[in-house]
Parts: sequence; C-alpha cells; structure tokens
Amino acid sequence: MEVDFITRKDLNNLKEELLAEIKKLSHKNHRQRNWIRSSEVQEMLNISENTLQRLRNRGSIPFSRIENTYFYPVEEINLLLNKQLNSNQTIELN
Repeated sequence: MEVDFITRKDLNNLKEELLAEIKKLSHKNHRQRNWIRSSEVQEMLNISENTLQRLRNRGSIPFSRIENTYFYPVEEINLLLNKQLNSNQTIELN
C-alpha cells in the first residue's frame, strides 16, 4: 500500500492555482460592456423613462437605436455623471 503525504507547500501551490483560475473566470464574466440599455441608464441616473426620453430628444445624452431598443455608450454615461459630480450642477431637463 502506497501512502502519499501532502505538505503545506503542496496545499499552498494548489491554493494559488485555484485562485488564479477563479480570477481568470471572474475576469471573463465581468468584462466591461461598451453599450447599455435604457433601463440600466435609468437605474444609473435614477431617472424615469420619460426623463431619459427628454434627455435623448434634447441631445443631452448620446444613444444609438436598433429597431425599438436604445443603447447608450457606458463611457459617455460615466463622463456625464462625473461632469455633474464635479460641477455640482443638475442636468437640465426642460
């Protein structure tokens, strides 16, 4: 009968390998998206559907439309949020 011993070094190596694999999988699942839908923008900005439509109509927020679905560039939404945060002003909706 053969007996194998597992050392702390073996366990640490296994732990490091598992953590590296988990990080790879996590990174693949959390890729940054470039475009988001209206509902996500509404949630980010805490605004209604009508308010988002007014922002589109005024040209205050960039978007792209495919059939009946609107998409917004995440980078532009983040820039808009940061701009408003830094200036301490509100987005004009009227």
